[in-house]
Amino acid sequence: MTTPTTVMGLAGRRSGRSAPGIADDCGGARVIDFAICLILAVTVVGLLLAAL
Repeated sequence: MTTPTTVMGLAGRRSGRSAPGIADDCGGARVIDFAICLILAVTVVGLLLAAL
């Protein structure tokens, strides 16, 4: 299953992108990234449970 690795890779890229400059420009960027990460994590867990 490469999905969890892909999700973690995307999360890493997102957090890397929201470096100090971008984070200062958009205050809600971190909240949005966290929400996206949470949705992806729940989706992955759901898919893993469905596969069992």
